[in-house]
Amino acid sequence: EQELQDLDATAAKADKQREDGKALYEEESTSLQATVQAVDEAIKALVDARGKTGGFLLAQQRAQEVLALAGSVATPQQFAMLQKFVAEPAPARPDLKAKG
Repeated sequence: EQELQDLDATAAKADKQREDGKALYEEESTSLQATVQAVDEAIKALVDARGKTGGFLLAQQRAQEVLALAGSVATPQQFAMLQKFVAEPAPARPDLKAKG
């Protein structure tokens, strides 16, 4: 009878470990999906921002969001590239003169 109790305890412990593993996987998966989505949005913002000062600032904001999310999954090179982009000064706006 003690052997059956030991088997039941071992089975319960294994079930708990599987549940904990599943919860951790789901949490990590959700985090990675959010990171992928943020990177996609940042890429779109960068493409749209080419040559536009206002767009450049938006792209930098998106890159900052990606930095916050990608810290655990980005390679050191990717992380450094994003940091460099975020720190870059915005391009100067051209002087516009009204006609009239």
